[in-house]
Amino acid sequence: MYYILKNFRFPLLLLSILSTNLLSSQVKEPADHVNPFLGTDFFGHTYPGAALPFAMVHLSPDTGTEGWKHCAGYVHSAGSIMGFSHTHWSGVGMVDGGDILLMPVIGNKLYITPGSEDDPDKGYRSRFSHQNEQAYPGYYSVFLDDYGISAELTSTTRVGFHRYTFPKTDNARIIIDLGHKIGKKNEYDSANIRITGDRYIEGEKTDGPGKIYFTAEFSKPFFYYGTFDAGYATPESGSGIFPYKNGEKGRDTGAFVTFRTDSAEVIMVKVAISYTGIEGARKNLENELPHWDFNKVKNDAYKIWNNELSRIKIEGASEDQKEIFYTAVYHSLLAQYINQDFDGSYFGA
Repeated sequence: MYYILKNFRFPLLLLSILSTNLLSSQVKEPADHVNPFLGTDFFGHTYPGAALPFAMVHLSPDTGTEGWKHCAGYVHSAGSIMGFSHTHWSGVGMVDGGDILLMPVIGNKLYITPGSEDDPDKGYRSRFSHQNEQAYPGYYSVFLDDYGISAELTSTTRVGFHRYTFPKTDNARIIIDLGHKIGKKNEYDSANIRITGDRYIEGEKTDGPGKIYFTAEFSKPFFYYGTFDAGYATPESGSGIFPYKNGEKGRDTGAFVTFRTDSAEVIMVKVAISYTGIEGARKNLENELPHWDFNKVKNDAYKIWNNELSRIKIEGASEDQKEIFYTAVYHSLLAQYINQDFDGSYFGA
């Protein structure tokens, strides 16, 4: 009898260790309970994109811009995405934001307007499926069905970080549309975009009484580029596309850059914004994101969120209740937006 019990000791010990490890692996962090898709339909006016607590950049996909349902740019029941813009308001029921939209595309034909939800083939927007969409605090990803492109987003406080995985093509493009805006445009809206090198674009956009500045840096040089003005895209005046032009001013202006890519080649873009000037945007980029390690930024963002959410512990709640609770806390920490630059500069009256 002693011999039998003695020989059972090791298997029992191993089983105990495995059970303990299994239980510990099932323990969720507070950030794991957050579902950024909660509230993105039925007029919840939230968005699923990447942002840090109280950040300046709120980088998220836009599915539409008009009407009260598009206050946050994204509606979960939509079937196509216009692109990814850098300013959004969460849960406020106010139609605004959507500044500095980027959209990766492929193909011989270049569109300079997004097209409509009813007819996405008339523009640069792309269909997508929620099965190929993921979001958690500090990260968002989606597969753009029309182009075969995987788009991933993360961010620091003042810099949006894009990672696009392209198929093999000679016409991999990234569009920057400064005419994009959530809500109706007014007579004061204008934009100025400049291509300053084979990896750099910068500019500013006036939206009513305010102005936002940006600088964008690409991980790979582009071999072909140009600007556009959608206001000139009429049968009478032409396409509104200006190849190899380095700058454009207007209300519906933007730029496009083109790359040759191998299969599954990654192109990244860093976009810093500022409300004080171009120099402020440059300093924000230089200080907050001097490297190209996307995974580090993504993981750091998750840790920042988890630290904030870990301030509150709840007991006795179901998994559904934890999801609702921690997502509500997450949404509350998106508000109170930072307006000053990395060095403390801010625009005052």
